[in-house]
Amino acid sequence: MDIKKDELYKIAKMITNYSNGGLKYDALGAFRFDGSRMKLFLNNEKERQAIECFLPKLNLDFSLSRGRPYYEINLALKNFDILVRVTVEVMDRYKNEPSLQNMLNALLENVINVLIAVWYNMWCSCIDNYKCNKNKILLTCSKLIRQIENITSCHLHVMYPFFGSLNTAKVDWDFIASIYEFVEGNHYFRQFREYDNKPKIINEIIYNESYIIHEHSIDTILFPLYGSLTLAIYYRTFKEMMRSEYIVNKQNMLLVRVGFHDLSDIDFYSHDGNICWNKIVPQPMIRDLFSAIQDKNVLIIDDNIGYGKTLNFCKYMIKNKNGIGYSRSAETAWHLYKKCGSTHDISGIVDFPSLRSNFHHSVQEYLIKCLSNMDYINYSSTISKYENSLSQMLSNLKIASDYGNWSQQQLKRMKNELYYARQNYNDFDCYDECNCKKKVNSK
Repeated sequence: MDIKKDELYKIAKMITNYSNGGLKYDALGAFRFDGSRMKLFLNNEKERQAIECFLPKLNLDFSLSRGRPYYEINLALKNFDILVRVTVEVMDRYKNEPSLQNMLNALLENVINVLIAVWYNMWCSCIDNYKCNKNKILLTCSKLIRQIENITSCHLHVMYPFFGSLNTAKVDWDFIASIYEFVEGNHYFRQFREYDNKPKIINEIIYNESYIIHEHSIDTILFPLYGSLTLAIYYRTFKEMMRSEYIVNKQNMLLVRVGFHDLSDIDFYSHDGNICWNKIVPQPMIRDLFSAIQDKNVLIIDDNIGYGKTLNFCKYMIKNKNGIGYSRSAETAWHLYKKCGSTHDISGIVDFPSLRSNFHHSVQEYLIKCLSNMDYINYSSTISKYENSLSQMLSNLKIASDYGNWSQQQLKRMKNELYYARQNYNDFDCYDECNCKKKVNSK
């Protein structure tokens, strides 16, 4: 049997109550923490400079969880072994010193961030150069993603100590620390994954499990990369951790390289109009992809939807194998309805659109530039304008009601999400709860 919805609600409420008294994540996903004890774990000036680059000091006591290396992976790799060593030492002390929680949280997030970027580059290499050393690269890829999920399991426990356990026995830290050896030359890495806010990711996972996965008998969950990669890693890990505590049906969790914004230079169709499957996953994995979508109910989860080209193509892929594709956007570009009016309509593409507004990449690029330049004044003044709120979701529900051709069922799903958000989401800051509740109930 599947995990019951009330159990998911219980977990969501525990996370909400715990987070409300804990860290405050900003819209980008960064947070401030007390880093005054970091010096206890550093052996020399080189290590101090390296760690302060990863976790820049804001003043004598407080540090920020993300610095320039978070978004410049080649820079991060130069001191990655130092980051790993310090993370392991802090983790070992954390078992007896819970006060190190926020520091460890920041360190683990940085480790995982680098590993995800390296894995994606290796995986793309398996797709684009599958005839060259395909078995060796693919084996390393498989080992690396298992290790990433093992570390992510530790990270989720550090974020929410009541969830799972700090099981470090499965982590091969020597392999992790030497991962730069698998990166040839000065690789190009994507600057950022648009959807990389951990509380928001956890909220998205629990909402999907509560309202979509089991109610629609989903067999497979498919993530088009690169933007949804962090969500995919944490989702896969969350499901594995849940299986250790509850009886849960196991869905296939697929990662596919599909995108019509960031991957516009790749033609996913052959000259005769057929799908080029060997451009979507590594050649040896095509059979597994077919098996997971053939005659299956497949939920596609993308980080956001603008015009819907990526979700539309994924649905076509699934239909091509006689499967049924359902689509979910973790965020939605609702501003396009205001910009384009009735000419913009994605109601026939996304079945479960989120009422969350997408965090536009141009804003993220500016914020990242501020972090890289250590311009924390402009960073703080800008990020404060983009805090999440229920009133924002309510406003987007009105846009959905006024524009587009949304069905009553789709609008009902949006109202369910708004209700669920009011009850459980922990990354909202300020809103008029009574007013929102009154407006939701009146619709």
